Amino acid sequence: MMNILIGINNLKEAMEFKNDIQEFYFGLGEISNHRKWYKNLNLNSINEAREIIKFANSFNKKIYLAVNEIYEEKEFNSLLKIVKDLLENGLSGLIVRDIRLLNIFKGKTFLILSTTATTFNSQSVNFYKQLGAERITLPCHLMPSEAKEIITANNNKIDFEIFYFPHEFCRNIDGICLYHTFRSNITAGNCKYPLVAKEKRFIMPLPDITSRENFIKEYKKLGVKYLKIPRDGEIKEKKEIIKKIKNLTR
Repeated sequence: MMNILIGINNLKEAMEFKNDIQEFYFGLGEISNHRKWYKNLNLNSINEAREIIKFANSFNKKIYLAVNEIYEEKEFNSLLKIVKDLLENGLSGLIVRDIRLLNIFKGKTFLILSTTATTFNSQSVNFYKQLGAERITLPCHLMPSEAKEIITANNNKIDFEIFYFPHEFCRNIDGICLYHTFRSNITAGNCKYPLVAKEKRFIMPLPDITSRENFIKEYKKLGVKYLKIPRDGEIKEKKEIIKKIKNLTR
């Protein structure tokens, strides 16, 4: 079975999932991240983060902070202060996109490269690995057949992670598309915004649920060890996802 990494938004969720998963991750409202407009998908304070980190450590669970954007200079010092505080309080590592964060924290904590870094080929894998990435989250749009060469060439050098595709399959490229930053009800599941190129409009295809479930099986066969459940969704929904993952990856 694949290791499950689940996004949590409060201590109650951590308590609910502690026996079902291997790793937690969270966003923090005081740090911009890839779900910054969704207040319900971020912890409210550093104190709440410290409490959840302490809880995760008590059950020997890894727990990571999502700092998965490229940061402006004006927010960088504040970000570093918060990250260093949480690392001192037991944070296991960071989910990152910004090259500067890789450079600063290389060798100092565990670094997972976010899907927002859009790693679509072996050259980008090697680039980020040299900068300190120890696990790479593959883009949703990279089909197993397309990722096979990347994974087989690097499986002994770095671990790979995928999202739970039936839930998280953005129609545009996460990390490049800015539609998710609108204050609206747009989600990865209902977005129908087109890409525009040379005055033409394109909507990327959305594979059906069965196909997306099969992608997970194929990635497991290729040696992908980690499967990521996004932060959005109620506890009941996430519980159902965990059951499905366990059935898919036996």
